[in-house]
Formats: sequence, C-alpha cells, structure tokens
Amino acid sequence: MTTSEGSLSKTTMSKSSIIIPVYKAHHLHAEKLENKKWITERIIPLYYPYNFQKWEVHYKSFFKKPKLEKRVVASNLIKGDSSFADEWPSFSLGEVKENQIIPSKVEKSTYLASSREMVRRFYVHYARVWNVPRLELIEEKTAYLPYEVYLQKHTGKNQTRTMLYEPVSGHAENLDKYPEIHSFFTTIRED
Repeated sequence: MTTSEGSLSKTTMSKSSIIIPVYKAHHLHAEKLENKKWITERIIPLYYPYNFQKWEVHYKSFFKKPKLEKRVVASNLIKGDSSFADEWPSFSLGEVKENQIIPSKVEKSTYLASSREMVRRFYVHYARVWNVPRLELIEEKTAYLPYEVYLQKHTGKNQTRTMLYEPVSGHAENLDKYPEIHSFFTTIRED
C-alpha cells in the first residue's frame, strides 16, 4: 500500500514498518558515548521530519543586471523554523518502524510561507538587491533525519543517563536538552 502526503511517499512493508526517505548519515554510531564509566544498554532509533526546498531567486544587482541564484532551505516540521542549507542533501529509502517516526506538527502551507519569507528577507535586507526578488519553488522533498537515543548505565554508581546522538553531525548531548524529542521518546519508551 502506498500513500502520498505532499512530496512524501510512504510504502507500507508490514503492519509496523514503512519505507520512508531518510537523510544519509555520515557517522553511523556514537562510539564516543561508550567508555569505561558508561555502558550502553539500549539504542533506540528515531526519525525527525524536515522538508527541503530548492528555490530560484530572480533579482537585479546594484547595476540593474538580472541575476539568478538557487538556494536550498531546510524547514523543521516540528518547530516550524527554516534555515539555509549548504547543498541539496542526499536521501535513501529506509525501512523503519512507524512508532519511531516523530510526527510533523507544521502544515505544508505554513512551512513553505515561512521559507519563502526567510529567503525574501535575506535578499532584501542582507544581500541588498536592487528590487524585491521573485521567488520560484523548484523542488521540495520531505525526509527524516536519523537520531539515536542511547540508554546508558554507569558502571560504578547506580546512575543512568539518556543521550541523544545525531549521526549526520556526529554530535551527542543529553536528551533533556531537546524537549520535543524527549516528549516523543517518553511515549514510545515502553515499546
């Protein structure tokens, strides 16, 4: 069974797993989280929704010469904010459990309007173009960034910690610093 939500296609493989576009991670596992004091008891993967858009920006330079630039924008589908991305990311299809996907909270019209306004403001206020730029959305794709939650136990003390690891950047921090992921994680922890 295949369903389509905007540019996101989901294919159901079994009752609890689906195939989704996943951002390719560069660092697969957090080896640096393992040490003599902390032992990993369990690793739980999570998938955070983002929408990537490619915009064409038409404007006139200071010398009134027509210019064309292409910009990539990443929209966070939980918080609703947008930011520029360096390049169009590479995706691969991955089979994941449905309960590991953090559901998006932002509607398509909202994040596209936010992205459009961010690009427009950049060119008007920072690039200081001669006229208001004309923006065209060329391509968009919703994909999921992989995260891993590490449940760890201290070897000497009776302490546990929950760490969030982002394989794309190789960055790890305490899960409590990310309330939107922490609240989702508490709902799936029993699974």
